Amino acid sequence: MAWKKIAGAGLAASAGVALLFAAVNPAQAASSNPDSAYGVHVQLSGNDVIKKTPFVESTDGKLVKERTASIPARDWQPTVALPIIGDDAPMDVGALEVLAEKNHAEARIGNLNLGGDAGITAELIEATSENAVGSSKIVGLKIGNNDLSGLAPSPAANTTIGVAGLLEITLNEQITNDDGSLTVNAVHVKVAPGITAPQLDQLLGQLSATGGLDASAGLTQLSELDGLSASVTGALEGLTGSSARSADPLASIVLASATSGDNGDDGGDDPGDDDDDNGDDDGGDDDGSAPTPTPVQTEHAVTG
Repeated sequence: MAWKKIAGAGLAASAGVALLFAAVNPAQAASSNPDSAYGVHVQLSGNDVIKKTPFVESTDGKLVKERTASIPARDWQPTVALPIIGDDAPMDVGALEVLAEKNHAEARIGNLNLGGDAGITAELIEATSENAVGSSKIVGLKIGNNDLSGLAPSPAANTTIGVAGLLEITLNEQITNDDGSLTVNAVHVKVAPGITAPQLDQLLGQLSATGGLDASAGLTQLSELDGLSASVTGALEGLTGSSARSADPLASIVLASATSGDNGDDGGDDPGDDDDDNGDDDGGDDDGSAPTPTPVQTEHAVTG
């Protein structure tokens, strides 16, 4: 699979890339989600290539944490070649730190290198979820040799860039689970949502034949990038026979994930919380739900 071409089509149209802020709240399992966190998770066709690592969860509210300075060996060797999961792809990290306790979770990645220049690198990636309110911090991010370091280090919730159906990247992804807990994924990369590897190869072939994957062919304005999106959508409909496809991506990479619950009332029912500076009046107006992200649209330059 031509990862560089995918990344180029999704990101290298530097000057006019639009950032679309979409409220992404897919349904999760109905059962309670313990406070938890993990550093890295890579899947291909639903199979774990790199399992959630390191992973911690607090089932009793007590603090649990873990730190490592390495990424484990791949759990499964796929046949589709992406730089981040190939046999000889570098997988280096300065530190992976995660912690979870009652209504609080954090995940932090320092000096990440998944696949070198053609893969995903970053100086710092952090996700925090506390009382079902989340935030992310991202510094020095590069994907597919495209420099995203010019974006805000603390992006708005569910900031999405890329080309729908080909390469979709969500920064500060925030997902409200059925039990009211909030999952924050600092970076979530989806490659070819809803299609198979052979279909992706056909799609890339069609786009290459029309020059759509060549950044030097003039993909520098937003209108031209929108045209590529339309080309991808049309080609996908031709390949799959329908515009309705599974939402599952061919490849999914999550970097820094944190999930926390919400005690709901801040009323001091929990032992040890009686001296909360918020006082007794907190419980009256706080309904315990996470704020809903507000769709916003803006533009940022992305350099390759």
